[in-house]
Amino acid sequence: MRRALGRVVLLTVLGAVGLLASGGAAVAAPSQTPGPDPGSPEQLSYFADQCRHELQRPPIGGIENVTSPGPGTAMAGDVIDVRLTWDPADWNDTWVEKVLDCVSVDGKPVPELTDEERPAPNDGAYDRQLAVPTDIGSGHLLCEQGFVYGVLSRGGYSQTSSPRVCFTTEAAPPPPPAPTTTTAPPTTTTTEAPTTTTTAPVVRAAAGVAAPAPEPVNTLPRTGPHEGLLLAAGSALAVGGLAWAAGARRRRAAAR
Repeated sequence: MRRALGRVVLLTVLGAVGLLASGGAAVAAPSQTPGPDPGSPEQLSYFADQCRHELQRPPIGGIENVTSPGPGTAMAGDVIDVRLTWDPADWNDTWVEKVLDCVSVDGKPVPELTDEERPAPNDGAYDRQLAVPTDIGSGHLLCEQGFVYGVLSRGGYSQTSSPRVCFTTEAAPPPPPAPTTTTAPPTTTTTEAPTTTTTAPVVRAAAGVAAPAPEPVNTLPRTGPHEGLLLAAGSALAVGGLAWAAGARRRRAAAR
């Protein structure tokens, strides 16, 4: 009797242990794997496939998505700060399997702009910077959406997602034109001799009186040797005439 009772107790204990073991396996978290090397072709291929799948589904909820600047316009070369937040109590561990932030342009995933943290601490926050491509044109729709994967606290492996935040892109403005520098040719300076100006004296007329005309200058004609004799004879006659005239005046004076 005692042996039978002991067997029942043993089987009961073994059954309980088995039940606990099976139950524990049902809620065990999946192993945390590092994933592909960052920036490797394998990671870019994984991002393209995973984001293409996730972006086709509507957001499930459970994650807040806040960006700075907010949704609106993004210029080429801008940097957008992205912050995803969730309630850590939604998950059953201090770590979640991964946080994935997918980026698309005009609805197509862009692996080069997508980012992931794997495994990620279950601290309720994930931050990144999204750099808008410098060569992107105007009028494109750039969107970003976050996802968290792991085992929920209520049991079962699942993922939650955030709302999608989108921006309309603008091309970067053209650079200002380079300043144009014009080099003037060298200036050649020629030094001329000073000009000497002689100013003749000016004879000013008195007011209302005309200036006198210059008097003509009488110039004696030049004489030859024969002309000199004639001049000497004329001079002698003149002297004789003067002497005669003087004598005549004395005679008149004496007769009176």
